Amino acid sequence: MNKSDRLLEFAKEMSDEFDSIKFRFQGTIYNPLDYAWDNFSAFMRMSVRDGQKALMLGMNPGPLGMVQTGVPFGSVDYVKSYLEIDGKVSVPENNNLNRPIEGMDEKRNEVSGERFWSMAKMFGSKEDFFDRVCVLNYCPLGFIDENGANVTPDRLHIDDQREISRVCDGFLKKSLEIMDIESRIGIGNYAFRKLSEFGDAILFTHPSPRNPKSRLFWPEKAYEELRKIVG
Repeated sequence: MNKSDRLLEFAKEMSDEFDSIKFRFQGTIYNPLDYAWDNFSAFMRMSVRDGQKALMLGMNPGPLGMVQTGVPFGSVDYVKSYLEIDGKVSVPENNNLNRPIEGMDEKRNEVSGERFWSMAKMFGSKEDFFDRVCVLNYCPLGFIDENGANVTPDRLHIDDQREISRVCDGFLKKSLEIMDIESRIGIGNYAFRKLSEFGDAILFTHPSPRNPKSRLFWPEKAYEELRKIVG
């Protein structure tokens, strides 16, 4: 079994375990590994390769990104045009009408994803990028409150945070062991802290528009810094 198939096996186990947990969070919990597995698995087989020099870790799905597409930092336009992924996305039973799952028909773009994949395109083709870099997410779940707003894991009840850490730390540990990549980059403080629990890590500021530093760093500065690491 190759690396991507092993990680997909662990991701499926992680997804199943999350589906069995009763969280305190009262809003909608989206698990794109359930309803967008085709896209997620296609991305993992693209992202996980031998000989890569850096692993970049995101936090959890954004409501206009991976929540819709199943792809980390998955702004629909870049998923279709750059990554060339356009698989079926089902509508989950718990579809939130204030933040519905439109899948690959979502018309709005995720700014974080646009900035991230704009940086990746500076390397050339997706093959040029993934030959150097593996991209993973720490947590597969998206949390949407009753008003349709995104709630990041660090803002959840402490009991929910503990459950996320318990399950996701196991997946991250296995991923790091399988990938065996020396340069590990946390995208944002949350991912950086999680990576730091398993060894040395590098911090890249998060590309979210909520982050005032992001526009100065993404995509040009991020490309320059990553290029120093991976060549």
